[in-house]
Amino acid sequence: MAVWNRLWRKEYSQWSMAVGDKIVQDFTWHELNLAIKAIAQGKAKSVIIKCAQLLPASDGCLCDFIHIFPDSSANQDGEQFHYGINTISAPGALDKVTYDVAHASRAQLDSFLKQVLDTNQLPDIRSWNIIIDKRNGRDGVDSHRGNPTVTTMRTQQSQKNGTRQSEISRDDERFDRKIHKEIIERLTENEHIWETTNYSYDQLRELFLKTQKDNPHWDIEDDGTFTTYWGFSIAHLLIKENDICTMSWEDDIDKFIRALQPVADKKDLDIERSWFNAEEEVPIWCTVLQHKWDDAGYDIGVIDMDTDSYIFFVAKKVVIEELRQLTMKTAYTIDFAEF
Repeated sequence: MAVWNRLWRKEYSQWSMAVGDKIVQDFTWHELNLAIKAIAQGKAKSVIIKCAQLLPASDGCLCDFIHIFPDSSANQDGEQFHYGINTISAPGALDKVTYDVAHASRAQLDSFLKQVLDTNQLPDIRSWNIIIDKRNGRDGVDSHRGNPTVTTMRTQQSQKNGTRQSEISRDDERFDRKIHKEIIERLTENEHIWETTNYSYDQLRELFLKTQKDNPHWDIEDDGTFTTYWGFSIAHLLIKENDICTMSWEDDIDKFIRALQPVADKKDLDIERSWFNAEEEVPIWCTVLQHKWDDAGYDIGVIDMDTDSYIFFVAKKVVIEELRQLTMKTAYTIDFAEF
């Protein structure tokens, strides 16, 4: 019992853990166990673990973070999980690779975590499944299909608290270009759109005015902030690239499919009208697609820019989680479309 208590209370002083919006520094094994139970019970979407020092990985790169997700293909024999390691070539680099182990039991997951946390050493990941590959010369498309699977969740677009809703001034020192570049690089492969994060205030305003003219139905207020200028202008460009789509809550099934089909096509995902009940509404139809795309490892993300329209995109679950965490530092929200 004394040995077990020491393990339970052991503190991992070089590590931090993110569970939803909560970040725990120097967590204990007991706290980690509670976090894993939370995702197994559907109370949290994921656990992300980071070390203060980037550990070397067997692919010659560095471990940026460890991810843990529930596996929705789990059967009655017990809980199953996805766990994996995300590597980068150097601190701050964008050429990441996401390695994943699917259908892991809780015992397998615990064994992996104890090895890494107790020794600060990673297992050999070269034979693991690769679900995202952003190395030089790669197109960013996952080299293997079938993970990680998605869980069914409930919906509502979250609102920001007063601090995150505060206006970003004309002085772009408060508009974090690095974070916004990380966000946009996860939403599109178009490098010309990436460059908008380097635009001056006047360039962004010009782009915004064109966006207003092209989308009069958006009814966007010109509040003079970088966030508004960049956010709505980027949304317009991403729609043209079929990286995101917009729709109204009252759209019928044909409009729903017509809006989402080009976005799904870019991920080689099918949409068949026979899957849906036309008498249902957008939230139910999204849930149908989340189930249909489970095996391919994709989910639907939503961008909340305080508009009356849904703004949807399709991505790997780990990417949506990364975007969710990145936008915690911005004036808008990206999250899972939880219906």
